[in-house]
Amino acid sequence: MKTNRNNGRTPSRKKKFSYTIAMKIMAATLGVLIVLFSGAGIYYKTRLNLMPDADAIFQGEAEMSAQEIYAGVTAKPDIAADSIEQGMLQELEALGALGSEAGGDGIAEETEAPVISDKNIVQMKGVKNYLVIGVDSRSNNFRGRSDVIMILSVNSNTNKINMLSLLRSTSVDIPGRGWDSLNHSYAYGGANLLRKTIETNFRFHIDDHVVFNFSAFRKCIDALGGVKISVTGSEARIIGLPGAGTYNLSGSQALAYSRIRSIDSDFQRTGRQRKVVNATLNKLKSSGVGKLNAVVNATLPNVSTSLSHSQITSLLSKAGSYLSYGRQELLIPTSGNRSRYFNRNGHEMWSYKVTSTVNQVNNFLYK
Repeated sequence: MKTNRNNGRTPSRKKKFSYTIAMKIMAATLGVLIVLFSGAGIYYKTRLNLMPDADAIFQGEAEMSAQEIYAGVTAKPDIAADSIEQGMLQELEALGALGSEAGGDGIAEETEAPVISDKNIVQMKGVKNYLVIGVDSRSNNFRGRSDVIMILSVNSNTNKINMLSLLRSTSVDIPGRGWDSLNHSYAYGGANLLRKTIETNFRFHIDDHVVFNFSAFRKCIDALGGVKISVTGSEARIIGLPGAGTYNLSGSQALAYSRIRSIDSDFQRTGRQRKVVNATLNKLKSSGVGKLNAVVNATLPNVSTSLSHSQITSLLSKAGSYLSYGRQELLIPTSGNRSRYFNRNGHEMWSYKVTSTVNQVNNFLYK
């Protein structure tokens, strides 16, 4: 397969920052779809048992030191790093102490309208928020750092599926650890700490989580027999195809296609990932029980979830309706609301305007 060598130049930090975004929403969406479709067919109960139990997978390494997690980082810290983080912390504290007016767990009572409160974590009837975590791990214990962090929000009030993607190097206050990169919260405390970190910093309730290895995406498409995608000549060259045309892409080729960024822009790259997601959805919807079971057998060992079997069954009963919902996407922090800096350990981070981002996120999920 041909690759773009960028004419021998070292990729810029900007490209490094964006190189995985194109496939994040695609891979994360497929991770959830695998869970939703895992019950298809008359054998779903036994197939669900293929998933590793949520309590048995990686729960984080609470004793991990900053030296360990930042091993190999060589960039020079910004002089203003501490003041940047202090300013964000002051903004977060200005929103009010977590749970100070919402009871012991800090969760607002479910209401018919969204509660965008200075004191509460937002909830709304008819909206379910699922944290989707993609881990680039070869083992089934899902150990490591989260490369994909996404919220798949099912809003039955507006008949929309809202896909909120969070940059893994977003600067956040990790409970019990202090200011750090968002994806490090998974390394410190697994899915539960990542979930608490997102709730604390962005002030919305997360109902459940799904964790998957990236190999689940590739295996899903391979088990389906590939997906048909029309590619341009430039796209074909990058993924090693002979020329423009419509091809039945394998899982590896579809992943490579979704990562293309060098020939145009992020807008076109996002369009590519939507093409792959839609092609996969269409293939799933038109597949028989036998092929769906093959998908399940190939992928479920690489997926774990806090959802119970009964909750998955309930979701399955509504899957037909959910597939007809409209979809919209948002990447946080937004381009006009973030600034790059290097923290005291020389790690690239993205700061943002806390109050406006919290309101932006909640408006996106609930309105």
